[in-house]
Amino acid sequence: MKKNKYKNIYEKFSFSNKYKKELVDFFRNNTTVETGGNRLFDGNYNHLLQIPEELADLIFELKKKNYKLKSLLEIGFSHGYTNTILNKFFKFKFICGVDKFGAHINGQSLLPNLRFKNLFLICGDTKSQFTKNILKKFDKFDLIFIDADHSYDAVKNDFELSLNLSHKNTTIVFHDIFFENSGSKKLWNELKISKKYMLKEIICKDHNFNFGTGVLRF
Repeated sequence: MKKNKYKNIYEKFSFSNKYKKELVDFFRNNTTVETGGNRLFDGNYNHLLQIPEELADLIFELKKKNYKLKSLLEIGFSHGYTNTILNKFFKFKFICGVDKFGAHINGQSLLPNLRFKNLFLICGDTKSQFTKNILKKFDKFDLIFIDADHSYDAVKNDFELSLNLSHKNTTIVFHDIFFENSGSKKLWNELKISKKYMLKEIICKDHNFNFGTGVLRF
């Protein structure tokens, strides 16, 4: 019987190059070809919507800085695969996910990513006062991941909302800071010019799609 080389991939984390390669390979097996993976897109969205190298680098960055990440707000939950991966590595005590859950959402892909988490899920728009009022009821979040509507106005709204939900040690992550014509890219460039925050870019240019991930600290 072939040995499962990915067994305990989450628990055996290390900063070695060997482990990082193993982690990237693991993500490739759960990602489509267009974003650097080994799978064909089948329309069911039962795969990661991340570039393997960028996701691995993000996890290394969050682990390296030894951030105390006990709570996560994910704006743009989608099918929940990124959420599950992050939770496997950081074991959050509380997770809040927000999404409008459009017609493309596949319930069979979504359901497994709701399980085994301390998860509060909001089916709504972050621009609505209803959603904002719910989010204000929670403690400030340690990690906020922005990956929802990619229009400039929407990303700016999500960032301003995130500022109100942050404490001095919060980490805010932006997805798609290098994606052509995205509001995420435009806002990220504005943040770089402002020089108000500590910023780190994680960008892999090796595949058909260039997403890019930005990490912001206060």
